[in-house]
Amino acid sequence: MELVVGSTNPSKVRQLTAALLDAGVRVIPADGSVLPTVPEEAGDVVGNALAKAAAFAVALRNNCLAMDAGLSFPDLERDVQPGPNVRRLPGARVPPDDDDLLAYYTDLCDRHGGRIRACWTYGFAIATTDLRQFADRASLERTMVSPPSRLRHPGYPLDSLLLDPLTGRYLAEFTGAEEEQMWQATIGRPLAAFVRRTVEALRDCSLRYSSTPVDQEDAP
Repeated sequence: MELVVGSTNPSKVRQLTAALLDAGVRVIPADGSVLPTVPEEAGDVVGNALAKAAAFAVALRNNCLAMDAGLSFPDLERDVQPGPNVRRLPGARVPPDDDDLLAYYTDLCDRHGGRIRACWTYGFAIATTDLRQFADRASLERTMVSPPSRLRHPGYPLDSLLLDPLTGRYLAEFTGAEEEQMWQATIGRPLAAFVRRTVEALRDCSLRYSSTPVDQEDAP
């Protein structure tokens, strides 16, 4: 099975490719030049993912998978919670780049003892060319620490601050094979289950449509 992923972020494409590898799903990166900019105004990751998947499906003329991620710090005060606005920094006048994000979250971590419990929530959405929509979510917990790793994942700068709970290593320092195994074992399971449910729902809908008897009055 092939599935187009709507994203121009190379790390997100790599993440979803790895997550769905064992599910027999071949991820096809979308042509970034035709992807529209979709305002992330839903207030939660599932709503944002649905908005992006729908807009991308129309632009690409193909069924499309989109994902949005949100971040929370369970032990910190409300006014520093990013939620779905991980890339919208307080007081920033221009969209922050990877270096800006890394500097902001490193400083946040330093101000709270160098170690923060970090919870990610992922919103998954698939939209079809006729705008049927399906969505689900998953979550996982990491530890954010400072100082950051020297290694970087373009598009995912926080991998340089986040530790894997099983190995205690920075995510940015994983080899390609280790990264694949990690994503398969974490978001891969709920994502693969979601994709299978969506495919089955679309197949059932198609079968019901094709088996619906034609009214005699409507027959040519």
